[in-house]
Amino acid sequence: MRCQDDDIVITREPHERWRQVADQIRAEIHAQRWLPGGRLDSEQAFARRFGVSRQTVRRALLSLGQRGEIRAEERRGSVVMERPLTYRIDATVSFSANLRLQSVAPSSRLLQSEIVGADAMIAEAFGVALGAPILRICSMGMANNVPVVLSRREYEAARFPDLAARYEELGSIGAALRSYGLGKLRRVSNLVSARLPTDAEARLLCIPVHMPLLVNATHSVDETNRTLELGEGAHVADRIQFHFGSD
Repeated sequence: MRCQDDDIVITREPHERWRQVADQIRAEIHAQRWLPGGRLDSEQAFARRFGVSRQTVRRALLSLGQRGEIRAEERRGSVVMERPLTYRIDATVSFSANLRLQSVAPSSRLLQSEIVGADAMIAEAFGVALGAPILRICSMGMANNVPVVLSRREYEAARFPDLAARYEELGSIGAALRSYGLGKLRRVSNLVSARLPTDAEARLLCIPVHMPLLVNATHSVDETNRTLELGEGAHVADRIQFHFGSD
């Protein structure tokens, strides 16, 4: 079969046509016909354009996803990958500050807040009794309105009884903490690992369930070295890259 569209000719054997379709879409991405963060045409539109089956297009898009050229998003289809944002792992610079340094608008949304009993690890970190009330805040962080991280943070409930309400009002956990008269929190440890998302996490982040997450577990203290926050951020691996400086 031979099909020509905008000087594109599909001539390979049937079992290799998906490779030529993938090569052509990749060339158009690199030529910026499809911009980073933009949505590609539908499978049906590509199939009509190239004169091939939707199964052929689907295989071509799958190969581009495996090569990191595109990603699949729920309700959006195939989207061209953006250049990942850089998260400088620093003792005092916040995630929002990192984004602003790259001319990216940060925002966040409270997902859930609850009081839980301190387990052995949390009790030791905060210096409280086993089972003491701990405020857990779950939120989603976005960059230019694109979800990039799901966060879980824990605090002494007695110390910050209305922190969740202040966070919702001010739109930033950092601003909410400063409203208590605290200075900058300082991270004293970072532990980075990787895992796959749960189904619920994938839906919130608009990613497929096979997209890895970079998980950064943190321990932060206040200016008196008292534990202020235990946190864990699950970052979309193709949207965030961590930078560990030597200074």
